Amino acid sequence: MVKPKLYMYWEGSMREININVNKWINLNKNDFNCQLFNRNKAIQYIKNNFSMREVNAFKKCKIPTMQADYFRICVLAKNLHVFYVDCNLRPNKSIMNANFFIKNKTTVCFKENKRIVNAIAGNNGNTKWNQMFKKILDIVTDNIEKKVSNNLWRVTGPFIWNKVYKEHQQELKDNTILVNYMGNMNASFVNRGKIHNRIHWSREQKRTSIFN
Repeated sequence: MVKPKLYMYWEGSMREININVNKWINLNKNDFNCQLFNRNKAIQYIKNNFSMREVNAFKKCKIPTMQADYFRICVLAKNLHVFYVDCNLRPNKSIMNANFFIKNKTTVCFKENKRIVNAIAGNNGNTKWNQMFKKILDIVTDNIEKKVSNNLWRVTGPFIWNKVYKEHQQELKDNTILVNYMGNMNASFVNRGKIHNRIHWSREQKRTSIFN
């Protein structure tokens, strides 16, 4: 049986995230094929699996967080058995031990305000959610092409996830594992880390265009 994939993305110095990445790999290497991508590797991945439209959209993403937003949607749209995690998160247990990779289910995270966040997402064979990720990818690609906003959250971030989920909630809810990002997940599964040598995307987008 082919192992599902665990994807991570990071562009920049590895010094602050090496411990996190190594923990993800060590805890999950028996169950997942773990891969870390940077910008160049992500471009090659998108070239191999999508059209030049998606390649060009990714290249227009200037801020690393925006690049990660786009890449995670690509891997979720491409693969039926896949898990994506942000590198600033440090795991306390494996994905399997946390019961976040259940057959025919999709794992997404939300905050107390019930809004989905995209820091962690996984799909274990759910075709309905796979179609939703493809829809999200098309919307986000269009947003980038049209430069609809300089607000990363609205262009490539969780705003689109929430919009699509709300439209299809009735058909998706029975196939979805909703994990409280600020509650039980944070306490038992991961710790949220702060990357000290990087300006937060919400501040960076106020200083410059988010597009190349």
